[in-house]
Amino acid sequence: MLRPTILLRDLHGDSFASFRQRTQHDFAVALAKTSSTTIEKAQENACQLFARILPEGQRTSGHNFWDIVDPSNGESIGQVWLKTTPKRANAFLYDLFIDPLCRHQGFGRAAMTAIESFAHKEGCTLFELHVFPENIAARRLYLGLGYDDTGAPNVLRKSLPLCPILFP
Repeated sequence: MLRPTILLRDLHGDSFASFRQRTQHDFAVALAKTSSTTIEKAQENACQLFARILPEGQRTSGHNFWDIVDPSNGESIGQVWLKTTPKRANAFLYDLFIDPLCRHQGFGRAAMTAIESFAHKEGCTLFELHVFPENIAARRLYLGLGYDDTGAPNVLRKSLPLCPILFP
């Protein structure tokens, strides 16, 4: 089977607003499922967390937001939120979303390759991410890409190679 290719396109305006709404909602639902928190409290926590992490919204320094685009038709098939901190040589993936109709076709793997390449280009040699335990498909993807458990709850980590990776 041929591996799909993807493009990363900057999120703008309404796309960012809908991305943020979906991401906050998904985080709140996952938080409520994995804790004793009500959905209402989880939504409130998610809103506060996003305000703290993104005090300047989409313009918050070091945060990158992209649409994942299928180049065969130009359609968005998902979104990415990545923070890079080159001074610490560190990248953190806050969110990788692939449209449910496009899952299990290799787009997540292709997106991770492009995201890791971008992080490396930014000077990052350590890549971390958070994944809820019930997200079995995502955990399988990340572990298959060489991520390891860190000991911190639900956080996976991977060292990026020191040699350059070409950014698609």
